[in-house]
Amino acid sequence: MLPLRTYARTALALLTGERCVVCGDVLAGAGICPKCLLQLPFANIRGATGNPIERLFWGVVPIVRANALLTYHPGDSVEPIIHAIKYRGRSDLAVDMGRHMAQELLATGFFDGIDYLQPVPLHPHRQRTRGYNQSERLARGISELTGIPIADFVRRTKDNKSQTKMAHEERQENVSGIFEVNTDELRAKHPKHILFIDDVVTTGSTIISYMKAATGTTEAPSISMSSFRVSVLALAFAGQLHVGRLFTQDVGLDDATVSNSEFRERQYASL
Repeated sequence: MLPLRTYARTALALLTGERCVVCGDVLAGAGICPKCLLQLPFANIRGATGNPIERLFWGVVPIVRANALLTYHPGDSVEPIIHAIKYRGRSDLAVDMGRHMAQELLATGFFDGIDYLQPVPLHPHRQRTRGYNQSERLARGISELTGIPIADFVRRTKDNKSQTKMAHEERQENVSGIFEVNTDELRAKHPKHILFIDDVVTTGSTIISYMKAATGTTEAPSISMSSFRVSVLALAFAGQLHVGRLFTQDVGLDDATVSNSEFRERQYASL
């Protein structure tokens, strides 16, 4: 027989309308039920060197290492998680997923030498509308398990368009010059290694734009790249897991971070 508290929590979930964001089953006290969590499409990269996410940056900007917890394709089980985090106010779920991101890598040495976590910043207007920055919430979960502090070395100065359905070259142009690096803060804290936190990486264009701002290859303020190193950790990787850099034909699919309204209405009809 199930414990009385289990029945009580289930009854409370029924009253409050709490459900698993993936399957819609009644769920108390969490965003993803254990069954759906186990069936998520884990990337299983675990910080391995030379992995497909690292290859996004080869020959473009220098990074130390890169990783993502999940793979991500339109319509799969990861999509409702991203939607809940970005559009349905589930900042608590973002923190929880950040913990999962950290837990997978704690024993791999991935976090060794990292001085600060830098979430991808939102433009102030978009953050006011959303109420929080989902990448910052992911970083909170990571920080809880690793003890690595969260920094704010970067500001987003342009509210660029959504990158939904953009090809590789369009994404690069869309994020060009959107960041301003706080060089005084970087010099004051003198980080040796910064871990850039993002929700979804597709072509790496956002991180590349930041790196170009930091290294002075744009008009933004810059410091010497020898002053610090950068690594990347994302909740999900929306590119294709193959050897070599991604090209336009490889990313000519809908951006999994935003789907059409018909899918959203169907996905959340039972919530």
